[in-house]
Amino acid sequence: MRVTLAGYLSDHMGRVLLQRVSERSLEPVTCPWPAGQAPAQALAAAFRAATGLYVLPVRLVAVYYGDDALTLSYRCTLRGGELATPEGQPPAGFFDPQPSPRGLSRAQARQLDDALRHGGGPATLAQGGGPG
Repeated sequence: MRVTLAGYLSDHMGRVLLQRVSERSLEPVTCPWPAGQAPAQALAAAFRAATGLYVLPVRLVAVYYGDDALTLSYRCTLRGGELATPEGQPPAGFFDPQPSPRGLSRAQARQLDDALRHGGGPATLAQGGGPG
């Protein structure tokens, strides 16, 4: 089973950070969950490597399952750094979440909405596959 971590970071204006993985596709910062590492630690390292930002994953908002894949989705808070595009990484930027940014798949748009609307408490459990 493939386990993926996905992080959703909002700025002070309520926009969400997404990576442009192709000319027509956006997605949240994601990474595989490496064995022996805490999910929050792995996701924070992925953000740093992909965007130059220091984040803290603060809340598990959803667990999506399906097709031999599991995705743990986190809300993150910014701790520092400057948004940059490290070599070999897709560019990232902040997008207004409403209406859903063009380039997100239907599943990703739902996951973004779930992440932004999660008010605390237990994580949502839903069939929906990974972030891709």
